[in-house]
Amino acid sequence: MANNFGLQTRDLAKAGGFAANRAAREGDASYETAAALGNRWQPFAAYAKSEGVRRMEHVTALLLAAYGQDIAARVAAGELSASYGQNLVSAVNTIMRLASQGQWQSVSPTKDCGIEQRSNVRQGAPQGIERDAVSTVTDGLCRRGQPRGAAVVELARELGLRSKEASLIDARIALRQAQRDSKVSITSGTKGGRARTVPITSKRQVEVLSRAVDAQAGARSLVPPELSWQEWREGGRSQVPSATRDPSGTVLL
Repeated sequence: MANNFGLQTRDLAKAGGFAANRAAREGDASYETAAALGNRWQPFAAYAKSEGVRRMEHVTALLLAAYGQDIAARVAAGELSASYGQNLVSAVNTIMRLASQGQWQSVSPTKDCGIEQRSNVRQGAPQGIERDAVSTVTDGLCRRGQPRGAAVVELARELGLRSKEASLIDARIALRQAQRDSKVSITSGTKGGRARTVPITSKRQVEVLSRAVDAQAGARSLVPPELSWQEWREGGRSQVPSATRDPSGTVLL
C-alpha cells in the first residue's frame, strides 16, 4: 500500500484533498464540503511537515492537539475567530477519519486544544476566555519552546491587547509603567495608529507583564529580533524546534 492510506499520492498536502474528494464521489459529502475540507487541511499539512511528519499514518492525536493549541493562541490573541479555529481542527479530524476508514481518535477543539468562544469587541480584558483554557494554551506553548507566543496570549487575555499590540509591546517599559502609574500606554500596533491606555487593576496583570519581560529577554518587543512583524504574524509564532519523538516517529509533547 502506498503512503497516506493508499490515496494515490505521497504528498501529505494533496492526500487530504484526495480523501475529501473520494468521500464526495462516494456520496458521503458534497463537493462544496470536500473543497472546504481540503482547503482547511492545508495549514495542518504544512504544520505536520514542519514537525517532520510527512505521512498520514504518522499523524497522531498528540500532533493535532499541538497544532490546535497554536490555533488557540491565535484565537486568544484576536487573530482568528473561535469558530474558524474550531473548524480548522474539525476538518483535520474529518480528513483523518475518512482517510483511515474510521480508525482515528478525534481531538476536541475545545477540551484538547483550548479553543473557546470569545467576544469580538475588545473593550478590556476578554473575560469570555476562561483562564483554564488560556493556561492549557500557554502551558503547551511553553513546553514546546514558545515563551514569546505564550506571553502574547497572556497579554491578550489579561490586558485586552490585540495580537499586534501584544507582540509589539516593550514589556520592560510597560511593567515599569504598570508598577508606577497603575496603567500602561499602548502605542505600537494599535488600530488606526491611535494610542490608548489600559488600566492595571490586578496583581495578575503585573505578573503577566513580568513573565513577558522574561520572554522578551534583550529584545525591544516580543517579536524575535531576527523576524519582522509580518514574518512573526505569518508563522514565526509557530516556528519552534522539532518536538521530541520516540523511535516510531510519534510526537511527544
